[in-house]
Amino acid sequence: MAAYPSVSKRTTVIARAALIIDASVSGAVRAVDLSAEDIFEIEVVHPYINSTDHDTLITFYDTNKALVVALSAGDGNTYDVLFEARPTVEVINGSWYNVTANMVGNKQ
Repeated sequence: MAAYPSVSKRTTVIARAALIIDASVSGAVRAVDLSAEDIFEIEVVHPYINSTDHDTLITFYDTNKALVVALSAGDGNTYDVLFEARPTVEVINGSWYNVTANMVGNKQ
């Protein structure tokens, strides 16, 4: 399993139950619990990075977009995560970027 690149970052980790919630024909709410453990939505923000770090992150995504990767988050935990989509890139000028990646995973 590949480790997420060690480019300067901020992480936001949100726990959610692994539930699928819907309504029955009668209108009653019901849920199916897919796991006894919570899953985590993780946003990784790389603020004001140079073009080399930008290229590292995008290449890492292109190589691992369908694979589980290990992410060390700012909360002291490591997570096994999947990318939800291609990272968002904000161009500050020709040499500096803000890159944001959204992932879902579980604690190791």
